[in-house]
Amino acid sequence: MGCTESKEDGNRADTGALPDAHEAAKTLDRRRWMTRFGSKIENAKLKHLSMVGAHDAAAYNIVGDHPVGVAPDAPEVVRNIIEKAGAPAVKVVSDWARTQDRSILQQLNNGVRYFDIRLGAKNEDSDLWVCHGMFSVPFTRVVEDIAAFYASGRVGYHGASVDFDLEENKEIIIVDVQKCEGHNGPNGEAINDGFFKMLEPIKSLCMTPASDLGHPIGQLQRAGVRVIVLYPNGDACNKHNNLAVHRTTIAIDSQWKNKNTVEDIKPLLIEELKETREEHQKDGGANLHVLQAVLTSDTELIVKGLLLPDFAAPDSVEVLASKVNDDAMEVWVGLAGTDDSKEEALKTGEPGAAPVLDGRNILMLDFNERGTFEGLDAVQLSHFLNVRKFGAPEHPPRLVKRKPGVPAAFANFPEAADLLGDKLKLFAPDGNQRVLTVWGGDGAPVRVSDEAGTDNDIWSWYLVAVGEEHVALRSCSGSFLRLTEEGAVEMCIDRVVPENAKFTLHKAGEPVEADGKKKFEMLLKPAASPEKALC
Repeated sequence: MGCTESKEDGNRADTGALPDAHEAAKTLDRRRWMTRFGSKIENAKLKHLSMVGAHDAAAYNIVGDHPVGVAPDAPEVVRNIIEKAGAPAVKVVSDWARTQDRSILQQLNNGVRYFDIRLGAKNEDSDLWVCHGMFSVPFTRVVEDIAAFYASGRVGYHGASVDFDLEENKEIIIVDVQKCEGHNGPNGEAINDGFFKMLEPIKSLCMTPASDLGHPIGQLQRAGVRVIVLYPNGDACNKHNNLAVHRTTIAIDSQWKNKNTVEDIKPLLIEELKETREEHQKDGGANLHVLQAVLTSDTELIVKGLLLPDFAAPDSVEVLASKVNDDAMEVWVGLAGTDDSKEEALKTGEPGAAPVLDGRNILMLDFNERGTFEGLDAVQLSHFLNVRKFGAPEHPPRLVKRKPGVPAAFANFPEAADLLGDKLKLFAPDGNQRVLTVWGGDGAPVRVSDEAGTDNDIWSWYLVAVGEEHVALRSCSGSFLRLTEEGAVEMCIDRVVPENAKFTLHKAGEPVEADGKKKFEMLLKPAASPEKALC
C-alpha cells in the first residue's frame, strides 16, 4: 500500500487497486470515512480533501410552533413585524431561519465535517446560543454533540467528564464561528470569555496554534487534533491560549454569493471552482476553501411572505435548498459548465487518477442531506471524489466495537444503549400511539399529541447518559423532560441535569419490529422518586 503524495506539482496518489468509485461511495463508513483512508491521506492537507459543510449548521431547532426567541442578528424590519403580528409572523420567519433539520451529532454521524456557526447572547448573562434570525440551541449543545461523537464507545454525554477515543476516531472537523454578535462590543469580554469556557469539555481535542492548519493530516492526527475552532476575535483567541483560531489568520476562502435563484448562483459557483482549482494546482491559495452553494433568503422575500399571503415565491430555506443542491453537486463533480455527460463525469480512470489539487474542498449546503447526483447524496459524492484522488480507503468499513462498559445506567436494558445520540419518538403509555411533544418554554407542560407525529423536532427526544447511574431525556431545544412531585411531565432548561430529570432505565418488554423500525418499551423511574414512573 502506497502513501498519498501531495506534491507541489499536483502529483497523483499512489493507491493500489481501486474498486469502482461510484459503488465505493455507496458503502462508505459515514461516521469514520476520514479514519478509514488511513495512510492514504496522511501526507495530504485538509484543503485537498473533499468534504460536505453545513451552512448555519445548528439552526435546526428553529420551529415556529415553539419559538425560543428572536435573535440579535434578525433584521430590524423583521423584528418590528414580529412584534406587531405575533405568532403568524414567527412561523414565517422561522421557516426562513431554519437551515438544517438534523442535530450536530446526527450530521457528524452522517459524514459532515465543516460546521458554519453563528452565535448571539440570549440574555444579560451572556449565555451564547446559536442564532440565525431566531435562537436555535445553546452553544453548549454543539459542544456536547461534538464530545459525544468522539467519546469512547459512543456513549451519550452531558456535562460530565468523558474519555475520548482518538485511535478509533481520527476524524478532523472544522467549527467555523463566522459571527458572534457582540464579541467586540461593550459586553464583548464577557461574551468572549463565556465562549471559551463553553469549549472546555473538548479542549483536549482542539488545534493550537493556528500555524498547524497547513500541516499534513497525518501530523495533525498524531498530535491529537480532532477539532479546529475558528473564531472572529483575535484578542480573545490570544487571551485563551489559542484554544480557537482567529479566522483572519488562517486564510479561509468563503465567498457569499447573495443570490436567491439557481440561475444566478450557478455560473458564479462554476467560475469560483475553476479559479480555486488553478490556485490549488500551484499549491497556493487559501488553507481552506468553502464553496457556498446556498441561496439567500433576503429580507424582501421574508417581508412579502409576511404581508402578502398569496405571494408566489419560495416560502422557506428548505424550498431554496431543494432547488439548488442538485445543481451544486453537479458543479462540484465538475460536470456543470462542460459538454461532458454524467457518465463521463463519473469515470474513475486509473487508481487515484484524479489530481489531488483539484480545488474541490468544502461544499457548504443548507439541508445538506437533500439533493442527489446519479444516486449519490452530497456526503457520498465527496467520498467518490476522495476515492478518485486517493484510491480506496486503506481500512474497509467495519462495525465500531463498543468498548467494554456500556454505561452502567443501561444495565437493566443494554439494548437501549444503541439509541444514544439518535432521535427518538416517545409514546405515551396508553397504547394509542400518542406522542409526548415539546411545546412552550421552560417549565411548560409537555403535551400529548393525538397525532402519531413526524420526525420533526417537536416530537423528538434524545436519550443521554448522565454519570454512571442515570439517563435523561433531552429535546432538540435544550430542554430536559422532568417529572414533578405531583406527577406532571414538564420541560426545564439547565446546563446541569436537575435531579427530577434524572431517571433509572428499566426494560418493560422485548423490542419489536414495526413499520420498519425497532420499537422499545422502557420504564423510566425518577431517581428522586423511584416509586413513580414517567412511562
